[in-house]
Amino acid sequence: SGLWNGGTITTLTNRDTGTISAEDEFGLKNVNGTISTLTNSGTISAGDDYGLYNDGTATITTLTNTGTISAAGNGIGIWNAATATFTTLNNSQGASGSALTYKGKLPTNYNVIVNSTADYGKIVFSDVLKVGQGTTNFGVDSSSTLAGSTTYSAVIDGLDSSDIASGTSGTFTSGGADIDWTLDNSAGTTWDLVTAAAIATNGTNTSITTHTK
Repeated sequence: SGLWNGGTITTLTNRDTGTISAEDEFGLKNVNGTISTLTNSGTISAGDDYGLYNDGTATITTLTNTGTISAAGNGIGIWNAATATFTTLNNSQGASGSALTYKGKLPTNYNVIVNSTADYGKIVFSDVLKVGQGTTNFGVDSSSTLAGSTTYSAVIDGLDSSDIASGTSGTFTSGGADIDWTLDNSAGTTWDLVTAAAIATNGTNTSITTHTK
């Protein structure tokens, strides 16, 4: 393991030039430990299986991933055991490279980070019914930049409608404009994020792009 935690870490930050890695399994292994805030803008990787391994009674409260989490062996970036807790996952990895892959018990909350129409989070879930129980709440992270009248394709793959507890629609507000969005089941277990035209607070339709600071 590149980093193995069995205790309590309040804040762990892997910056954009940072790498937490293992030649074999588990770039970051959290077993029966607690990580309250994990921020990754660099690389967490394994040469074999599981870039991030959350097992036993382990807890990750919030992970914000704007970098890369991956594994070369089984191709699973994140593993979350049925007995573990993963509260909130915010993610921008995906459209500009390889999608984040996640196996096991769903995070309680999953928020996509949208940087642009070509740079936004994509996640592929697997074995969520066989390994893990529960559902996830979908949302758009407040740091995002959304464009009106746009389809962000395949922001989620691998989930049925019964796996998503809430967040199939909402409104993103910033800069004096509202953008209504819908999580659309475009095919099978694939979900697109679809936005309507931006509406300025004075009620006039506009094509502006909004940004939350």
